[in-house]
Amino acid sequence: MFKKNPELLEQRDYLRKDEIRTTNGMSYAKMTQLSELNEIDMVISQKGNKTKYLVNKRSYNDALDSMKYLITKKEAALMLGIQKDSVPKLIAAGLLKTYRKSSSRFELLSHTEVKQLMDECRGKVVDTRDIKGLRLHDALITYSVNGLSIAKINHFTREGLLNPLTDNENGNFTQNYYIEDELTKCIEIIKKEKQLAVGYFLKDVMAILKISEKKAWKWIEAGILVPDQVVILKDGRNRYLFAKSTIDSLVIKKNTSNTA
Repeated sequence: MFKKNPELLEQRDYLRKDEIRTTNGMSYAKMTQLSELNEIDMVISQKGNKTKYLVNKRSYNDALDSMKYLITKKEAALMLGIQKDSVPKLIAAGLLKTYRKSSSRFELLSHTEVKQLMDECRGKVVDTRDIKGLRLHDALITYSVNGLSIAKINHFTREGLLNPLTDNENGNFTQNYYIEDELTKCIEIIKKEKQLAVGYFLKDVMAILKISEKKAWKWIEAGILVPDQVVILKDGRNRYLFAKSTIDSLVIKKNTSNTA
């Protein structure tokens, strides 16, 4: 049960209740339940209308180990500093796994695995004066049109292609800053991945075949260059998509004719 001992609030081996909720995703109700079961040691200090809670770090870590603690997607989102809707994207990308308890119909996540992802993708801690780049939210707004997502950002970070910075050693993804040059290179990788999977747009085809726009349209009219898909944009303009195999065969023909 709760113990009244204000002096303990200043000891380093105790964690603030709100700190645990923010960094580890554990709800206040869960902490209270564990305290009542004597699974964790929680102390309370009350001054006037203000009540402060602190949890013994060792008892908290022991409780996590003994429970093999599973958390909800909402708690994982809170822990990572992202929207709840983004958690399934991390799961779909293979960055997190889900588990089920027989007593619950909901998919749960391992607290340990979520923390591991956070530790792997947290920015390098530097002095505030050395911070540069875009914060996570700004990076997503700027480059989402290019296919950048929270899953892609974490994938590139784990691969070492993104090296975020932060001035908060206990921060989550929202405190990360991403260097714009590195983001630009990652966007190029995303673009190439899409091309390999789907094909090329006309502008890309012109660059690959080294032909002018005028010549490209002549080839289209002559049936030499046939789009495999026409994408209609919101403003009514058409974008032509060409299969990779189609363009590859044209490259071979063009190279053969040049060497003949």
